Amino acid sequence: MLRKSVVMSMLCVTLALGSGASSLKAEAVNRENSQALCLSPSAVALKRNLTKLWIDHVVWTRLYLVSTIAGVGD
Repeated sequence: MLRKSVVMSMLCVTLALGSGASSLKAEAVNRENSQALCLSPSAVALKRNLTKLWIDHVVWTRLYLVSTIAGVGD
């Protein structure tokens, strides 16, 4: 039962990451067509920090899922 829930979790994460990538492409196309935006240094820092947070979340989630499926402890 645990294995089934882990596999379902992996599927959900994969689908979420896949849909996020396509929306990022659409956002990039929209930004190229619009006028250049001036961002404050704090907005740039916030975006950079949120990107790092998302990357950390994805990496740690993957590590957890791989360890759980393999039956390896911390």
